[in-house]
Amino acid sequence: LLNYKTDHSFYYDAIEHYIEQCRDVNLLINAKKTQEMVLSFSRTYAVYDYLFINNSPIEHVANFKYLGTVFSNDLKWHANTEVLYSKIKSRFYAFSKFKDFKPTSCQKQYFIQSLIVPILFYNIELWFYSCTKGERQRLCKNFDKNGYFLDIVNQVNTRIEKTARIFISCDTHILNECYELMRSFYRMPKTRTERFLNSFIPTSIQILNSDGMNVSRASTTLL
Repeated sequence: LLNYKTDHSFYYDAIEHYIEQCRDVNLLINAKKTQEMVLSFSRTYAVYDYLFINNSPIEHVANFKYLGTVFSNDLKWHANTEVLYSKIKSRFYAFSKFKDFKPTSCQKQYFIQSLIVPILFYNIELWFYSCTKGERQRLCKNFDKNGYFLDIVNQVNTRIEKTARIFISCDTHILNECYELMRSFYRMPKTRTERFLNSFIPTSIQILNSDGMNVSRASTTLL
């Protein structure tokens, strides 16, 4: 909504309105701990000016960590990959020390499955297909090196499908309207960029449609 052709006053008016609402309920915004991130794909034009709250400038950031997942202003996942890789690497260092106690193969598998795999799979349905192939390989490298088989694609697809069906079953969810059922498949949204094509909604629709085709083929075979 912010670009060089439009007036940005509506944005600042919305911020002022939010500040007034906070004051009405006796809440005070801490400007020093407040950050601003504007999603922008422009390389030549800054679509925003400096924002002030209570006469204090608000810091511009390119990355923002929300509930353990790092988002960037260009919707790429390099920063999130770096954070995950650092966490996984430190856990595998602990795993190397654990192997000094000569655990059984079952204990090794349990260590990785309970303490390392959850780090990789946290919010993975959100960023997995939006990452580059090199980033995905880097995150899985330590698992392969330690002999842990990780069927990551099937598990990610299962998580994506499960999450999408939750959105579809909930009429009040904000993403419910993104899933428009035709006859036996969901309508794919128009995608102009690879960034959008690899995001959650188009990917989940592809998985749902693929699953529906497999079910219909199986029923035809049985008949």
